[in-house]
Amino acid sequence: MDSGTPASPTPTPGDLSGWQRVSRLLGYGFQHVEPGQEVPPMPDELREWASDTMTALMAGLVIGGGKKYLEERGAGPPQPPANAPTKLHIARAIAEENTQRLQRLANASVRGGLHFGGLAAVFYAVQMLSGVYRGRRDFLDSAHGGLAAGAVFGVSLHRSVKATSHPMRAVVLGAALGASLGLPFGLLQDQLVSMLPEEHQAARVRRRLHTESVIAGTAPTSTLPPRAPERNYDVTSAVIQQLEASLSRSPGRQAQLEAQQQQQQQQQQEAEQQQQQAGQGRQRRWWGW
Repeated sequence: MDSGTPASPTPTPGDLSGWQRVSRLLGYGFQHVEPGQEVPPMPDELREWASDTMTALMAGLVIGGGKKYLEERGAGPPQPPANAPTKLHIARAIAEENTQRLQRLANASVRGGLHFGGLAAVFYAVQMLSGVYRGRRDFLDSAHGGLAAGAVFGVSLHRSVKATSHPMRAVVLGAALGASLGLPFGLLQDQLVSMLPEEHQAARVRRRLHTESVIAGTAPTSTLPPRAPERNYDVTSAVIQQLEASLSRSPGRQAQLEAQQQQQQQQQQEAEQQQQQAGQGRQRRWWGW
C-alpha cells in the first residue's frame, strides 16, 4: 500500500556540495565492507593516484640511491688502517667499511623514496580532491596540489636544516613556491592532454565519469565472495612432517638407509643359500637310500 510519500530521488553529483562530494569519495576509501556486501568498484582516479604515487616512490629510490652511490664512489676504495697488525685485521676493517657503505646507500635510497613518494602522494591527492570538490578538472587542481606539497616540503626542509625561524614561515614560503610551480605545470599538462589522441582523451573522460558515478552512488556494484571456511591446521604435526622430510634428505640418513637396504639384501641372499643347501642335502639322502 502506497503511503503517499514520494521516494527521495538519488542525488546527482551536481546536487551535492563540494565537501559532500569529497566526504563520499573518502568514505568509499575508508568504509568497512563485509563478505557478501555489494560495493562499487574502485574509482579510476583513485587507482591513478596510487599508480602515480608508486611511480614517484620508485623514482625517489633510484635518485636517492644513485646520488649516494656517486658520493661513495667519489670517496675512493676503502683504505686499510695504518696500525693494523695482520692482514686479517686489514681484511676485517675493509669488510666493515664496505658494509657501512652499503648501509648508507640503503638508507639514502629509502629516504629518497619516502621523500619523493610522500610529496607525490600529497600533490596528487590534493589535485584529485580539488577536482572532485570543484566538479571540474583544470590547471587550478595542479596549483592546489603544488601548494599543499610545497607546504609539506617547507616543513620537512625546516626540520632537516634545524632552522631557528618560525615554522609557519617555511610553510608559507613552501606553499607559495609549490603553487607557483604547480600553476605552469597544470597549464602544460592541459596543453599536453589536448594534444593526445582521441582515445586517450576519451579514457580520461571515462575515468572522471566513473568517479562521479561512485560519488553519486550510481556506479554498478559487485558482491564480494563469501569468506572461505577456516581449515584446522595442526602446527605440531606439520613441524614433525617437516623434520622427518629434512632428516630423510640429510646425507647421514641416506647412508643409514643404504646400509639397511644392503643388510636386508645380504639376509635375503643368505636365506636363499640356506634353502639351496637344504634342498641339495635332501637329494643326497634320497639317492643314498
